[in-house]
This record gives sequence, C-alpha cells and structure tokens, in this order.
Amino acid sequence: MLEAYIAHQREVVTFRTQYELEKAEDRAHVLEGLVKALNILDEVIAAIKASKNRQDAQNNLQWMFGFTERQADSILTLQLYRLTNLEIHSLQKELDELMKKIGTLRGILESDKKLIAVIRKELMEIRDKYGIDRRSLIQEEVEEIKVNLEVMVAAEDVLVTLSKDGYIKRTSMLSFTRSGGEPDSSGVKEGDYITRLLEVNTLENLLIFTQKGQYFLLPVHQIPEYKWKDAGTAIVNVIQLAKEDEIVSVVPVSHFDEEGKTLVFVTRNGQVKRTELKEYATKRTGAVAAMKVAADDSILSVTLSDGSKDIMLISKDGLSIRFNESEVNAMGRVSGGVRGMQLRDGDEVASTLWVSDDEGEILTITDLGYGKRTLLVDYPAQSRGGKGIVTFEFKEGKRVKPNGSYLKGAFYCREPLALLAYGQEGTVFAFSSEQAPISDRKSTGKLLADVGKKGEIKDLILAPQLKPSTAE
Repeated sequence: MLEAYIAHQREVVTFRTQYELEKAEDRAHVLEGLVKALNILDEVIAAIKASKNRQDAQNNLQWMFGFTERQADSILTLQLYRLTNLEIHSLQKELDELMKKIGTLRGILESDKKLIAVIRKELMEIRDKYGIDRRSLIQEEVEEIKVNLEVMVAAEDVLVTLSKDGYIKRTSMLSFTRSGGEPDSSGVKEGDYITRLLEVNTLENLLIFTQKGQYFLLPVHQIPEYKWKDAGTAIVNVIQLAKEDEIVSVVPVSHFDEEGKTLVFVTRNGQVKRTELKEYATKRTGAVAAMKVAADDSILSVTLSDGSKDIMLISKDGLSIRFNESEVNAMGRVSGGVRGMQLRDGDEVASTLWVSDDEGEILTITDLGYGKRTLLVDYPAQSRGGKGIVTFEFKEGKRVKPNGSYLKGAFYCREPLALLAYGQEGTVFAFSSEQAPISDRKSTGKLLADVGKKGEIKDLILAPQLKPSTAE
C-alpha cells in the first residue's frame, strides 16, 4: 500500500510540476517579448502606427523584430500605464522571479532525488497539521464495508461537451490547456459541432432534459473521459435516451436542497411550469418523468432560476410576451404547467429569454439570416397568458426581397455575443450581435448570415465559450 501510494504521489507531483512549468514558461515567453519591446519602444510604436490594422501590426512586429505570434499579440494588448518606469521595473522583476521558478521546476522533473524531497516535504506538512493517534480498531475479520462513492471521487474542475449529433465527453483542464486552450478547437466527427460547453466539477451532477418530458441524473464523474481533441462517445452509451427523443437542456447541479432554486420549463405551445429543484433529486439511473407534455407539444427549454428575473417568450411568427416568474406558481414535478403565451394557429415558441430591469437589447434572427436588436425597455411587462406584442416585421410581396418567413431564434444581449449560424450543406456563419442594428420592435432587420436565395438557417447557437477566469 505504501509503495502504491508513493508511486501515485510521484505521478501527482510530476503532472502538477509539468503543468506549473508550462504555465510559467508561457508567461515568461510573454514577458520576454514585453521587456524586449519596451527596450525598443520607439521602433515598436512606429511599426504599429505604420500598420493598416491590428493583424497587419501583428505581422509587422513578427517580421521586423522577430517576435512570436503570442508575444506580438501581448504587445498589442499592452496597457499604456505599463510604460511607466515602475511598471517596466516590475515586469523585469516578474520575469527574473519566473526564471528562478522555472529552474526549480525543471530541477524537480530532472532529478528523482528532488522529486522525492518534494513528496517528503508535503507529507511532513500533512503530518504536522493533521497527524493524530490511530482511532480505528484493527480486526481480523470484517463482515461488510459500505463506501460512500462521493468520498472516493476526486474533486476536479473539468469541461463537458455535448455535440449536435449527441456525442458527449469529459475533459481535464490539463488536456484542454495542452491542446491550445481554445473552446472552438474541440474534436468532433465530420459534419458535427459542439452545442454545449459546460465548466463543472466531478462532484456535481447534470440534469439532462428531453423534449418529451423525461430527465436523467448523470453524475459528472461517470461521463467517460477523453482528450480535448477526441470526439467522445454517443450519449446513448451513457444514458438510456430513446431514439425518437432529443435533449433540449443540460443543467449542472451542485446541491438539490438550495433554498429558492426552481426549474422553469417552457414548451413550444407556450406552456410554462415551475417546480422546486429538490423534487428532481433521484437515485434512478434511467429516465424519470420531468413534466407532463401534451401529445402535440414538446419541451423547448429548462432553466435553473432564483426567481429574480422576468421570463420572455418569443414566437416564430415574431410575437413576444414578458412577465415576471412569480406569475407562475410552483407546482409538482409531473404537472403540465400553465399557459405562458396564447399562440395563433401554426405558431410556436422559438426562444425563451431571461431578462432583468430594462437594460440590454433583444436580438431576433430569422431563418434567412436577417437580424436586429431592440432595446429591452421597449418590451413592457405583461400578464402571463396574453397574445403578446410584435417584435419583428417580415417583408412580403413579389418585388420585395424577403427577410425571412419565421424567427429562428432570439438572444438577450447585455454585452456583445458571438453567434454561429449553421446553414445547409455544412455552411457556417460566424457573427457578433453588435453587427445587428438597433431599431424598433416592428423593424425588418439587416442581413447577418447570407444563406442564399434558397438556403435557410438550420441551427443557431451561441459560440461555445469559457468564463473569463477559466479562459485566462
């Protein structure tokens, strides 16, 4: 047992040291570029001023002064206060300290004696801090041992991805970093793409909801682990998802007993249901009923809420309604909900948005790639169950270039959003919400994704991104 533990510690300390070394070397590389740039500051500024745009400036810095792409990018994002003598001194000081650290880390990796010394030092610290006399009783025979599985699972921050074609994987942050640390570089099968990127912990659970009103509880640590560049495994190998069913929402949950937390369901026919989160705690591994859904209806979205925002439903025909979540009373897990929006024949809910105060804009996009933003203040709160108000105007007529026949999706913008529109035959259009003009609710929008005369947007999603702290 001791030999196995020491072998494990060797592996842990080695991987940790390699990770710290990679981070330190990357930072040192950037600092070397900054220090070099500050030593030839006038020439660098002249080169930047003479450049046509940012990309041209980056190319010129690489060509003229021998900077790497990473260093050139850091120079271009350098803040002006960093040009002070004090800041220049602090950059050099940080570089000197990093080089010392890099030397120490390399020494640990190159010397087994130093590696063992690190393990011994850390074990001594644990002994001094937590060491106590033995409390367990050693017996010759034990009839039964019960082990809490959660105790055996190591807490680790990981990334979980789910693709359009239903491939899922769990990836360590180390694998993600070693693969370049780019959210859009995940491995997928040809023609497939990532639709969900979740930053979770191995001690958390995922609630996976389907359009037919079922849900699965999937512990994160049970998701098969793959490298970031791997495609993963089909979700049907992990949960018993029916062939005719489809996943609509994935909600990470740490604790089911959080006070005030509810799950809010919205269906395509405009039904809304709110149920306390604790009712979805389960030990079953198979499908569990999440909501009663009519035969001609399906669930559009499931969202974890704290009750502080307004719900906004936007229909395919360009109508919208906004009401406070409190208008939907909490009800049982398998109930069918209440009417959130009264829809016209042939219409259905296209998007569910969560808005607060009157800040931000509502971005609406049609099947032909036309979009526009309208200030949230132009959408007054209404009573639940109404017909709503117009939020987009479609062009009609033989001599008029059409802007779409229905809304493909809508987004709430409080900051610029990066979006991806997938057209026919695998075409992909990447654009920002800032490209959409701000206009009134009854406007016709601007072309954001040119799908052609006979094309249309098949899928519209937010580009997978990480939280700023993780991405850095």
